[in-house]
Amino acid sequence: MHFEDGTLVRDQDGPTSDGRYGDSAFDSSAFGLSWWFVNKQYHPQLKLDQFLTPNGVIRHPKSIWGANDTTEDQEKPLYMFFRETCNYKQQVQIYDQVTGRGYKTGNGNYVTPGYLAELRKITWLRCLSQLIQVLFFYLPYWDDGAKRIRFTGKTDGYLQWALIAYLTPWPFRRLISKAKLKDKILSYYTPEMGCLPQDTTLLVIKTHWALVDLL
Repeated sequence: MHFEDGTLVRDQDGPTSDGRYGDSAFDSSAFGLSWWFVNKQYHPQLKLDQFLTPNGVIRHPKSIWGANDTTEDQEKPLYMFFRETCNYKQQVQIYDQVTGRGYKTGNGNYVTPGYLAELRKITWLRCLSQLIQVLFFYLPYWDDGAKRIRFTGKTDGYLQWALIAYLTPWPFRRLISKAKLKDKILSYYTPEMGCLPQDTTLLVIKTHWALVDLL
């Protein structure tokens, strides 16, 4: 993972793959948000305005996917970043685009209660959504390939949960242990650890871990 023109870009797919830009909106805004919560300042190598377009949030300016492909996990942390850093113009732009589509993300899906809680800044709904998400992490399913029971919790889901947990009251921050959150965040970025140099990837992981320490 490296910084490229004010964004975070993945290395694991190789320097010519379109996939390296696919999660840039999430990776960049999630890191920017954690950095802000931990250090109370902008990270100097991020320029998140470029994920905004008149048609909606995009995954990356160089991505082959347009605003009509953007999912909630890409869009929500970017909205939260602009809101928490008091960038009112950018916050309102995303809000107006989502509500103008009938509370739908760029790809046409309705926003989840968790995203609605952030858009409307409803504390009780935020807490309820965090609680429900924890329950979903432990839902079992049968994996035919592995011939064993797995659970639905994705590692990126734990990072998203941690970003919102910082804004919840103390009991809701501790619904998941700090050790588990750190382990899941590490697992999420592990594929990037196989790429050199590792400096930026380590910085991202350590920053998210520092956020977890504040929960």
